[in-house]
Amino acid sequence: MEKRLIYITNVTNEDDLENLRTRLLEMIGVNEVVINFDERAVNVTFETSTNLNALEKEIYDAGYHAIDDL
Repeated sequence: MEKRLIYITNVTNEDDLENLRTRLLEMIGVNEVVINFDERAVNVTFETSTNLNALEKEIYDAGYHAIDDL
């Protein structure tokens, strides 16, 4: 299992992050998604069946920009 902190640069409200959280949790291999609106960050725990590139692509496809560990 792997954990990654991903910063989201263009989030405007908590609903954006909650929608993104739901979308990431629907991915195969994602176990947990913890959001921090104040830091505009998403902490993702996932299995080897997914990877950071797939997570960042899903974030991009949802309309957001991801930065891995500022």
